[in-house]
Amino acid sequence: MEYDVNYTEFLPAKRAPQSEILKSYNFFNSEKLIKPIFDSIPGYFLILNECRQVVYANSKLSSVILGKEIKTVLGLRPGEIFNCVNALSSPGGCGTAKACRVCGAGTAILESMSNTVKSEKECRITTHEDNISGSLELMVTASPLIINEEKYFILSLSDISDEKRRLLLERVFIHDVVNIAGGLKAIINLLKTPGQIDPGIDLLQMADVSTSSLLEEIEVHSSLISAESGNLMVNFQETQSAEILLNIFQLLSRNDAAISKQISISEKSENVIFLTDKVLLRRILINLAKNALEASDEGDTVTLGCQKTDDHIEFTVNNKGIIPEDVQFQIFQRSFSTKGKGRGIGTYSIKLFTERYLKGTIHFTSDEATGTTFYAKYPIDPK
Repeated sequence: MEYDVNYTEFLPAKRAPQSEILKSYNFFNSEKLIKPIFDSIPGYFLILNECRQVVYANSKLSSVILGKEIKTVLGLRPGEIFNCVNALSSPGGCGTAKACRVCGAGTAILESMSNTVKSEKECRITTHEDNISGSLELMVTASPLIINEEKYFILSLSDISDEKRRLLLERVFIHDVVNIAGGLKAIINLLKTPGQIDPGIDLLQMADVSTSSLLEEIEVHSSLISAESGNLMVNFQETQSAEILLNIFQLLSRNDAAISKQISISEKSENVIFLTDKVLLRRILINLAKNALEASDEGDTVTLGCQKTDDHIEFTVNNKGIIPEDVQFQIFQRSFSTKGKGRGIGTYSIKLFTERYLKGTIHFTSDEATGTTFYAKYPIDPK
């Protein structure tokens, strides 16, 4: 199916001609009080026309457009300015992709347009610029504005990325560490009362596993902080894919998430020798496999696989479950999770480690016929 620039799966794709955009800009720019008032606002402050195109903006936006004149973004929509992947993927631009249905900015604008009311939403944006993915979290407020019988919308955007990132990392870290430490404390209490110990249980082995998990959780948290800041050191070394898969199989077969479920390695898997950071890759695949186990029903099987494709190696993780469509749109966004408040770093970290540090790509398919499969693809020699 071929789509044209007027095709949309959410908000209207129609745009006003540039002559009308400039007319609106000149009107707002001629009002002497508007610029100093707008420029005093700490966040991004945009005025949109009925087609959701920017006709005026405050100087704060220059930090996004790298110091260029505001005139260079006139006629664009918000997602196009911030390099949102959904705006870039749809011929109609910002607001017209199916994924835009779960966008906080899009739904706030729609609510304000439909009901002529102020609407405030949180907005998560996955950005893509110069082949690098990023995340942006904004608090968006859309308010209607009527001047000379012309309808406009004021869009206020506050960048809450740092705050959300800090809170999320703290919540996830504390949640996981407290769980592991609680289990370790219970084991220690049993060791202090030997008369109550079941002789069939190796408490020292359990304590060793819990301690290793605790240390690994701290290392993961530290790596994620370094990765977010761009300071993560990567150690590429020769690796065998069969060894990686076997290690994950052995580890997760004993994991709580695998109770009443199966984990297997596909018979079609190949043993490929390649260069990678073993620690990072292991974390990525463990995260994918644990997510697959948690999404599986009792009796289901999660299958790990690996194939060589030209000068790349591709790992796969499959389970029978289907990801709901609205979740698929948000799966790699930071702060998004189906596991409840305070979760949501797993799939985001997978994408961050894969694309920014291991020079790979990550994507998934989810349908009734084959279930859900995640594909993590890496160069054989990334140097």
